[in-house]
Amino acid sequence: MKNKCAENSTPDFGGETAQADVDTWKMGDSDATCIESKVGMTIAVEIQGPDEHFTILDLKMYHQECEGGFIEIHKKDGYHFRCKRCDVSRDIAGSDADKEGMVNAALEGKKYKTLSTNLDVVVFMSKTD
Repeated sequence: MKNKCAENSTPDFGGETAQADVDTWKMGDSDATCIESKVGMTIAVEIQGPDEHFTILDLKMYHQECEGGFIEIHKKDGYHFRCKRCDVSRDIAGSDADKEGMVNAALEGKKYKTLSTNLDVVVFMSKTD
């Protein structure tokens, strides 16, 4: 037997979500694939001049969540980032899109988001003094 009251009721969650700081973004070209995840690490990348020659490992990066701790970068099955101040670390796959996103953050100041191996988001953005 159906409960008519249950059919007509709408739950009220008060606008709250399970994660307070949820960042929803589209991965890849598929409209059906969306990831809801919190930001695990925000990395400020020092801007490079257009004529400078550099690799990803040459970039100077700083951890925003701990007010600018210097980040060590290592290449090992992708890229590993570790803040020397607070010891937070994240790994990313190091795909062509990741490399392009980090370079664009360094050259053009464009924000780039990617999924870490911790299944949270790593954000790359330009460093502002």
